[in-house]
Amino acid sequence: MADRARPPRGPWRDVLSDPWARSGLMILAAFALLAVAGPPLLLPEDAARTLSAAVANEPPSQLHPMGTDAIRTDVFERYLGGARATLGIGLFAGLGGALFGVMVGACAGFAGGWVDRVLMRSVDFFIALPKLVLLVALAAVHDLGPVSLGLFIALVQWPSLARIVRGDVVGIMQREFVVALRTLGLGSRRILVRHVIPNVQGPILVGAVLAVANALLIEAGLAFLGLGLDEGSWGGLVRSGRVLFPHWWIGGFAGASLVLVVVALNLVADAVRDAFDPRMEPRR
Repeated sequence: MADRARPPRGPWRDVLSDPWARSGLMILAAFALLAVAGPPLLLPEDAARTLSAAVANEPPSQLHPMGTDAIRTDVFERYLGGARATLGIGLFAGLGGALFGVMVGACAGFAGGWVDRVLMRSVDFFIALPKLVLLVALAAVHDLGPVSLGLFIALVQWPSLARIVRGDVVGIMQREFVVALRTLGLGSRRILVRHVIPNVQGPILVGAVLAVANALLIEAGLAFLGLGLDEGSWGGLVRSGRVLFPHWWIGGFAGASLVLVVVALNLVADAVRDAFDPRMEPRR
């Protein structure tokens, strides 16, 4: 008897069946839990007492799991606060920039004509902006808070994904089923949302995940240069411990965590790309 043909597995099952993707998701879940539940559960109730008992540049111990810095501040306390700031801004800026880039790219590719030309020239303009110089000017005029810093990073993120989405949407618009849907009288918004966007969800998801990873690195890099949240992020903690030896613990834990989160995001992005692109062979 011939074996029954198995139904094709969905792309999300392929993602979850990838051991590398599962590892990345577990790492991300652990850091998300640490950022959300870590400060109220892991920090001591009497922080002033703990601080008064500390000495400067104390190595990791039972009382201070990540040691103390030059001003006797508990590094673990700064680490948990930095996790909330860095991961929160990275998620907000990456997903916000990705969403705006998808909207611009989809509208440009779907509308075509002068709308496409205007939107793509706007993309070229934002790509050509000197981002670091602009941020220095903004920081000189106004102190950047978490929201304003996240909005600026989102402004940096969206143009590249807009280009990718626009190219994919243009290719989808040339297929026969789109012509048939227009012949049947379906509205443009329904065609775009219900039929075109789902056919480019793979590049959108990959771009969104990589945008979050890039936003994390941008935020940490700006804090390291003293242009971002500085002391309130992992980048600021790395800046405080930029001299690794002999006090490696001040910036070492934050730097290693940042690398680990970015690697985990890239592992998930690779699995999503493989699952949503039928031309890719599954990884073993």
